[in-house]
Amino acid sequence: MALLELEYLTYLDLSNNDFKFLQFDSKSRGNSSNLHYLDLSHNYDILVHNLHWISNLSSLQYLNLGGVHIHKEIDWLRSVTLLPSLLELHLRGCQLETKYPFVQYANFTSLQVLNLAHNHFLSELPSWLFNLSCHISHNDLVRK
Repeated sequence: MALLELEYLTYLDLSNNDFKFLQFDSKSRGNSSNLHYLDLSHNYDILVHNLHWISNLSSLQYLNLGGVHIHKEIDWLRSVTLLPSLLELHLRGCQLETKYPFVQYANFTSLQVLNLAHNHFLSELPSWLFNLSCHISHNDLVRK
């Protein structure tokens, strides 16, 4: 049985571990509809190639992938915009680049917090950022 298939799991914090590999199966049809909080941050050795499995977490309100390298996942924005209940999205230090993703508009109807600090937005912020339907604090966007 996969961890995300636990029917009554609502809060999962796997941050600050030394995971070398985590596998989430996007084909899994487990009942993870009760999961509201998922924190995988500060697992610096993990390299994520896709986030398609996230769309199975329809009740997710908090997602923290800070420090997880998702820069090879060119479709990460589409995956997270499929989460209708998402309130907080933390992607600090994920090695995201300006050239990805190739979308102009991101529909985050419930989003209240977006943290994109310490990424590789070199000269300009992605265009989809200016078309968000949520409030973003300037402190969440500042590069340090």
